Amino acid sequence: MSIKTNSLIIIFIISSSLLALLGCANTPQTKTVSPPPLVLFDNQTQFFPYKVESYDEIFILSDELKAQLVKQIPIKKPSMETAKYLLHFIFNSANNHIDYQSGATLTANQTFQQQNANCLSLSIMAFSMAEHLGLEAHFQRVFIPEYWALENGFNLLTSHINLKLQFNQTRFDGVQRLYDTEDGVVVDFDANSRKEKFKTKEITKLTVAAMFYNNKGAIA
Repeated sequence: MSIKTNSLIIIFIISSSLLALLGCANTPQTKTVSPPPLVLFDNQTQFFPYKVESYDEIFILSDELKAQLVKQIPIKKPSMETAKYLLHFIFNSANNHIDYQSGATLTANQTFQQQNANCLSLSIMAFSMAEHLGLEAHFQRVFIPEYWALENGFNLLTSHINLKLQFNQTRFDGVQRLYDTEDGVVVDFDANSRKEKFKTKEITKLTVAAMFYNNKGAIA
């Protein structure tokens, strides 16, 4: 999906000073001021189409990636064991090692192909994989302290999300980059957030999509 730009006419009004003329008390005088000139500037040429993925494209997995998941992860296993296989698939596969990159906002497919992305993109990828495997997954907003990052000369206020894989069993040993909760495991791609265990709030896929488009807008 591309954002179409319409012709934009910007009117610059050059302000002038209004001079109050003092005259006699009985016969005040005023001076008529001509309206300021209007400068019309058609800057349509300053805009260009910017590719933006559709909602479905953010979360969809390629047929090739789905086939890899089915081949390497026994779906019929209990949910906790399936989650364990999934996390090992994401983190421990030599061919699919994922690197954290704060400025990369990518779809699920792009994240797996490029092997580097931010926490939003990594969570989107893990969510889509978990969903394909029949796991119950939920996005969570993490209430980290206020943090500003410098990106290409702009100061941006950053936020953080993670992913919760939910099931009844509470024990989940031998899996890296996660911590147990009472009814599932939380997958967090930021080491600092994992250590602190900040307060979280569940958010929807629509909210995550809005965050995705917000990042795209900031980049643009």
